[in-house]
Amino acid sequence: MKQLIYPTRKAKSITALLEHPQGISGREIDFKYFINSGRNEVTELPRLHNIAIHKTERPNQYGTGTYTIYSFPNAKEALKAITLLNGERAKCGLPMLTEYETQRYLSQFKGEECE
Repeated sequence: MKQLIYPTRKAKSITALLEHPQGISGREIDFKYFINSGRNEVTELPRLHNIAIHKTERPNQYGTGTYTIYSFPNAKEALKAITLLNGERAKCGLPMLTEYETQRYLSQFKGEECE
């Protein structure tokens, strides 16, 4: 099997959510992480991987419509995403995130604590 190139689309979308604990829009994911339709990857997390995503609708600057901000609701869901991210890294032949990196990401999220 051909080795995947890192970061994968899934890895980019998870990284975007981990790096923006207050939330990130689908458009920001597209531009900041160089991925087309990043929101599609985000919306697959609950459906395919049982990772909860908090969605918040915000009005656009003209008041003519809304856009969605995506975020992890708590540290427990962020940890599930980190586990999935580590799986993506392993598929590409990379080491897992270090304990320090994992704790740095988890410390940004409020709510249910993780062991």
